[in-house]
Amino acid sequence: MKHIQVTATPDPDLIPHVYDVVSESESVTELRVLDWNLVADDISTLLYAIDGGATEFQRAARDTAGFDSVTLTNVDAATSYALIEARPSAIPFFNTIVTAVARAGMILRRPLVYRSNRSHGHVVGKPAPLQAMFDEVSDGIDVHVTAIGPFPCAAEDQATRLTNRQREIIETALMMGYYEQPRKTTHQDIADELGCGLSTVTEHLQKAEDTLVRSTINDEVHYRH
Repeated sequence: MKHIQVTATPDPDLIPHVYDVVSESESVTELRVLDWNLVADDISTLLYAIDGGATEFQRAARDTAGFDSVTLTNVDAATSYALIEARPSAIPFFNTIVTAVARAGMILRRPLVYRSNRSHGHVVGKPAPLQAMFDEVSDGIDVHVTAIGPFPCAAEDQATRLTNRQREIIETALMMGYYEQPRKTTHQDIADELGCGLSTVTEHLQKAEDTLVRSTINDEVHYRH
C-alpha cells in the first residue's frame, strides 16, 4: 500500500470561473476542498478553505454558473471557509478526479488543493490502477502520479507521534512564547507553569522536537523518491 501524490492540470474550459481568482487575484493564493458530499444526483455540497480574500471568492462563486449558494465564515482571518452547493456540471474536473479514484478502488485523502492552475491531492492505494484509471477517464485533464511514498508516512506512524506528556509540554512552551524570536520564556518558566521539574521539561521538549523534525524530513525524503 502506498501514499500517492497526484497532480491534475485541467484544460482552461474545464476550470470553473470561481477558480480563476487563484490565478487572477492578488488576494487569493490557494483553495482547498476540505470535504464534500456528492450523494445527491443534482447537487453537490463542498467545504472550501480559502487562503486570502474571502469576499472576492464569494463574488466569483456567485458569478459561476452552477454554483447555487455560498456561505462564508471566518471572513476576516487569513484563512476563511465557504460551504458551497453546486451542480456536478459546474465542477467537471473535480468530479473526474473523485470518480477516477473511486473506480480504482482507492481513497482520496482530504484536502484537495488548487493553486497555480493545478489541483494536487493524495491517494492511498496502488499507483498502477490509479494511473490507468486516470488515463481512461481524464478527457481534457492531464493527470499524473507525481510522487509515491510509504503508507503510513512518518507523520502518521504511531512510533513517530508525540506522547501525551510531550504534547502537553510543547503546547505549553508554544503558548508561553518559547518558540518566538526572541524567546519570551525559559525551561524553568515552563516547569513552574506545569508544576514539574526542570529536567522533565528539557527532556520532553528535546524528544518532542526530535520527533517532529524527523517526521517532517522523512516525509519529504519519501516523496522525492
